[in-house]
Amino acid sequence: SILNQTYKDFEFLIIYDDSTDNTLSIIQEFQEQDERIVFINGDKEGISGAFNKGIKKAKGRYIARMDADDVSDKDRFSLQIDYLKSNNLDICGSAISLFGSKEKLIMYPESVADVRFFSIFGSPVAHPTVFGYAHILKKYTYNNVAAEDYDLWLRMLIDGINIGNMPISLLNYRVHDNQLTLDKSEIINSSISISKRYIKS
Repeated sequence: SILNQTYKDFEFLIIYDDSTDNTLSIIQEFQEQDERIVFINGDKEGISGAFNKGIKKAKGRYIARMDADDVSDKDRFSLQIDYLKSNNLDICGSAISLFGSKEKLIMYPESVADVRFFSIFGSPVAHPTVFGYAHILKKYTYNNVAAEDYDLWLRMLIDGINIGNMPISLLNYRVHDNQLTLDKSEIINSSISISKRYIKS
């Protein structure tokens, strides 16, 4: 879905972090067919380390995030670039559509003011939909905490970074049974701790 974007001028950085299936051979096969693909070894540094490595190596003006098992709308990049510019945003997300073992449309707060208010209670952006200016993401980077995205947005918001969401779904988020039964207590506890720090700020 990334290679099929209507906006064509981009590099596609794939952070490979020791998958146990045939992901590596699939990446190599696609890389032979499309010169936009840049392969990066994650070196088992965990999710935050993989994100930071990709951000550091990115060369473009913008950075878009994406998970391997989700599906982006073909117009996602072009729509988010336009929305970012027309709404004076630094970071922009969108609604998401769950598919797989569960189907549901999930909306996120749209305006900068609504994002700031919502962030007191939880993450105001769907992480796989993030699109923003590279210099902003390179400045802040991810901390090694369970709720790494929530921590990042709150640090940005404290500094006055403008974050908003498009009121349409630009990403199909895959849900499978293993996710539904996953113990998320570490992420919840991390989010609570981060939220308390933000309120005090």
